[in-house]
Amino acid sequence: MKKAKERTVSDKERVSANEGSELTENVVAVETEVADEEDKAVAGEAEEKPVPLLDEVLNNAQKAYEAYLEAQRQVTRAYKENEKQTIDLYRTTEQQVKNTCDKAIGQALKARAEAIEQALKDRSETQQRAKIQFMKTKQEADRVCEETMARALEERDDNLEKAWKVRDETMDQAWHIYSKLSA
Repeated sequence: MKKAKERTVSDKERVSANEGSELTENVVAVETEVADEEDKAVAGEAEEKPVPLLDEVLNNAQKAYEAYLEAQRQVTRAYKENEKQTIDLYRTTEQQVKNTCDKAIGQALKARAEAIEQALKDRSETQQRAKIQFMKTKQEADRVCEETMARALEERDDNLEKAWKVRDETMDQAWHIYSKLSA
């Protein structure tokens, strides 16, 4: 019935939009009558249907309850499956994190061992170079020392010889003066 009223209202609007032509009014009137008859037929069918039997109602209720229980079981299965998938995902992620951590620790230990090995190698090479440099420096110092001592001894000998000469000359002069004075 409501549809018929809606149709009538929209049809009336259409009529007023078409400036009240007679042909349009006749079409609207026929459409309204057809809609009213359809509404009556639908209402009549509803009255003609027999009321469902109690067995059918109970059967429908049983089917609905069974469907409810099946839906509940499906929800439970889905929940458990989701929970299992979540646990599996967590375990997989946990294993990946552990593997990544172990790999990082392994790389750190390897890098540390390589660094220590390189430091020991560098230390050994540095000690060897230092030892060689020490030997060169010692040899150079020994050479310079020997040259310096040789020059010092040579200068000492020269100075002693000069001093001895000066002493001899001084003694000769002193004897010469003493002999002139004593004579």
